[in-house]
Amino acid sequence: MAYKQLIPAGDWYYKFGDVVWNVAAFAVNDDDEVIGLVGAGNRGTLIGVPRSPGGAYLHRNQLTAEEIELADKKR
Repeated sequence: MAYKQLIPAGDWYYKFGDVVWNVAAFAVNDDDEVIGLVGAGNRGTLIGVPRSPGGAYLHRNQLTAEEIELADKKR
């Protein structure tokens, strides 16, 4: 999938259940959808967050200290 635009995502996370990912960037795809991108591996690769019912984009202020710590360890 190609992206038309990439926007850095400071202090944004994606939460699904007990799992929290640090969102590195938001992208606008060819269908004009905005999706969050998270790091995958250690080569700087970004992939879209899993699209799951019940998942949500949250700002750092909306997470607990424990959730932030766990997400930041995955960077």
